Amino acid sequence: MAAYKRILLKLSGEALMGDDAYGINRATIVRMVREVQEVTQLGCEVAVVIGGGNIFRGVAGGSVGMDRATADYMGMLATVMNALALADTMRQEGMTARVMSAINIEQVVEPYIRPKALQYLEEGKVVIFAAGTGNPFFTTDTAAALRGDRARHESHPVSRAGKQHIIGIAILGLKRLHFTNLPAQQFMCCLDGA
Repeated sequence: MAAYKRILLKLSGEALMGDDAYGINRATIVRMVREVQEVTQLGCEVAVVIGGGNIFRGVAGGSVGMDRATADYMGMLATVMNALALADTMRQEGMTARVMSAINIEQVVEPYIRPKALQYLEEGKVVIFAAGTGNPFFTTDTAAALRGDRARHESHPVSRAGKQHIIGIAILGLKRLHFTNLPAQQFMCCLDGA
């Protein structure tokens, strides 16, 4: 049984690279999806905010002369690509996921609508939030904080960062718990404070 009803997982785009220099490493994304699946099988509702740094970083584009807002929009599109890859991998593993975007590209993914996201979570679907906040000059970390707050009825933001395969920081109130590479059941126990 899960320690919490709902969690929000922040995945950096770089985490999808695995040992590769860029892009999405197939073995890495499958491993991540299977870990998420373990958590859902415990009865926990899971939402994911995905980054795009494995494809494009808005800050990097802005630092080399590109208009910063344009670069950030390109980064948002990178998060949509990662979200689609994550959702497709979940489908291949027998899970149901819905991608919701903060920017309107309805031919590809659904727009972010809070009540619809909550409905999907309650139905046991994994909700993947793409395109950050939909605004330039904000990171996907900001989007994770906002989405976690909007769905906070028993929602606990959890970060899984970078290429180092660190699950990251669970933020529970003002208390921060640090943990690394734990299987889903141990991961949930850490959130419970056990």
